[in-house]
Amino acid sequence: VRLLSIDTPESGFDDNSNRRAKYQSGLWHLDTDTIVACGQRATARAKELCRDGSKVSIVGDKLDKYKRRLGFVLCDGRNINELLVAEGHAGRYPFPGPPERPALCK
Repeated sequence: VRLLSIDTPESGFDDNSNRRAKYQSGLWHLDTDTIVACGQRATARAKELCRDGSKVSIVGDKLDKYKRRLGFVLCDGRNINELLVAEGHAGRYPFPGPPERPALCK
């Protein structure tokens, strides 16, 4: 699932993620290691917010060009997309405009 309306820093899990981290580095004027560390924290927080066994629903049914479902993830009734922004782990992404830098990624 691609979480709509937000962008989190990349966590460097594969070559594509590393390329995107370099893009975010230039966009947000931060070094790539900082981007990857922020991305790993965002991933860990998303897993804390939506633990295994939680009731999950996805609002949205369109697919992107990579065949990922686009949507808002509700976990036990909480909007994970919005929580990640509110907590500073993700920035708003007013597509097609550029994504905002997450508040905690400094």
